[in-house]
Amino acid sequence: MVEIKIATANELAALDKTIHPQPAKNFIPSWFKDMPVKVPLENSDYKSDLMPYDRTVKACPSMHDVFHSGVVFVSPCDVHLSVIKNEFTGLYDCTWHTPSKDYSIELHKHNQMADHIPGSGIKAVFKFVYPFSMYAPKGYSVYQMPMVYHYEQMKDWYCPYGIVDVDRHHELNPQIMYISDKPEMIIKKGTPICYYVPFKREDYKYNIVEWNDDLRKKSVLSRGNVFTYFKNGYLKSKNTGSDYK
Repeated sequence: MVEIKIATANELAALDKTIHPQPAKNFIPSWFKDMPVKVPLENSDYKSDLMPYDRTVKACPSMHDVFHSGVVFVSPCDVHLSVIKNEFTGLYDCTWHTPSKDYSIELHKHNQMADHIPGSGIKAVFKFVYPFSMYAPKGYSVYQMPMVYHYEQMKDWYCPYGIVDVDRHHELNPQIMYISDKPEMIIKKGTPICYYVPFKREDYKYNIVEWNDDLRKKSVLSRGNVFTYFKNGYLKSKNTGSDYK
């Protein structure tokens, strides 16, 4: 088993366990948790008490893998962000404030990114000076990923996708892409900011190959293993061990 170490030199962060990075499974969105695995068949003339209902995405192992991969970093404190358009320059005046001197935010200037992406909706890019660092064995990195499927949160802001080689660069500074029309907002302490999902850096070779009997058999068996059952066609995820009945 590969050990990924997370540590902090910030005494307050070390003692306040409510802001420690947590397994991704602790932040499964409520809409997914509340969703049934099966729903009544639609537009079907065939009805039977023995026939299964349609399956929802809750039966999809890919969704469960997403919600069980990596760790989630949360906001270490309440954060006030203000983004107000300057009527003279047409640019956004951006400020931030935290209630504790132990935690701070930095600001990316508009010309570093936002000015170069027309139509992106990005009004400001804030960056956490995050109290926790990550350490991995040689050859390992982490994907920084937004809180995908957390739709309500992503209406106002999101943390962008990125990669950090945490075997060499241990500082983590998740960014906040401010896209809200609101002139200000508060990100509450404990709000999930992003996923960090480890992976081993390896060289991959992608080839477009001719269709052959071996690939045909694999595809046929893959479909057969899923779609020849009324239920439980998908196998348990090898990544999470979850069961999707």
